[in-house]
Amino acid sequence: MRRMEMGADALYKAKMIRGFCHLAIGQGAVSVGLEHGINKNDKVITSYRCHPLAVLREGTIRDVIGELIGRQIGTFRGKGRLMHIFTPFFG
Repeated sequence: MRRMEMGADALYKAKMIRGFCHLAIGQGAVSVGLEHGINKNDKVITSYRCHPLAVLREGTIRDVIGELIGRQIGTFRGKGRLMHIFTPFFG
């Protein structure tokens, strides 16, 4: 998770991620704890710093990074971008 977030930071600094970039570096335990306490049928609503949770909920790093840079390969075809990551895996 940390490496994915560090990669997102590098993309942000390279101006490939537009707007603000709220990273979850050092906060991975929050997503892991949440995922441990719920089951696969539970629905999840997130806000900032939800990239690790999107991966833990059966997304892929490729999906999340694609969403951050606004590509069709993203979890919501690049429409949600950074603040509004949506994935069917959130329930």
